[in-house]
Amino acid sequence: MRFGEFKPQERKPIGVGQDKKTFVNPLDDKKVISVIKGKEEREKLEVVEKNTPRRLKGSFYLTKIAHLLLPKHVPDIHQAGETVGGQQSIDRERVELSAAPNSEIGAVIDKLDRLGFAFNVDEHGDDSDYTKDKDGNISYLSTLTPWRVDPAHPEKSELVVDVKALRRAINRVAKNNPETAEKCSTYLERILELFEEEKIELEKERIANLKEYGPALEALEVLYAAFETKHDLAALETIKNPAEALANQEREAAKKDLFVLWAKLEALKNETDIPTEQYSALVEKDKGLRRRAVGKMSGGMNGTVDHTR
Repeated sequence: MRFGEFKPQERKPIGVGQDKKTFVNPLDDKKVISVIKGKEEREKLEVVEKNTPRRLKGSFYLTKIAHLLLPKHVPDIHQAGETVGGQQSIDRERVELSAAPNSEIGAVIDKLDRLGFAFNVDEHGDDSDYTKDKDGNISYLSTLTPWRVDPAHPEKSELVVDVKALRRAINRVAKNNPETAEKCSTYLERILELFEEEKIELEKERIANLKEYGPALEALEVLYAAFETKHDLAALETIKNPAEALANQEREAAKKDLFVLWAKLEALKNETDIPTEQYSALVEKDKGLRRRAVGKMSGGMNGTVDHTR
């Protein structure tokens, strides 16, 4: 196992991806070290946010599972972590780099999909993510990601691996190789634990960084008042015919303004410490304005526009 920060010095990478550079391990040429690009490089390339340490660990366990289930198609992973100085890196088995024919990549994609890795394969669908070794085996080179995190909306963090499909695959292996299945199950449970820990931690951070709601609420109330002044709600409520509704420019303008208001309302909920009761009252106000201005169509073009619900 390698400890501490990896310093490439004058070594040239054998591969450069959007988010990392890969080097041959100077202490073991049968392994590679992928160094995830720093903040400045990621910002220049408009790459997504840096992996959290938990998600990096989750990637390690998920890639381990994939290797155990598909040893000929997923190179082994030896470690993944972050140094005290913030360098993130992944150590993996080195495989021969040779162009893989599209006709043969498809079969490996199908196998990965059946394990529940469809999202990862779709995200990393470039031919450069696959290679063919001297024995004719196609390897998938990307490190698998277990979940997606939006730091601004941690409640929307989601697993991007099909856990049910993965558990079914592990159960199939258990019949002939219970030891492998047990390892995979242990790794999977650890991934799920890390995911829950991540959600809790990010929610704590979100709450700690919330702004005071007063100024944002006052600004939103001004916008709602302006909406009611700008649009003739009484006239819009008289529109009952779907064809007339779709052709009405005033109604269309009101819909656009309501969309902007809803976005502001969502920001108030996600970015400030507004009490639930006050936010709920604003939601009801927004619904009321939407009901009056736009209504709800039912029955198709021969139906009606209902402004009562």
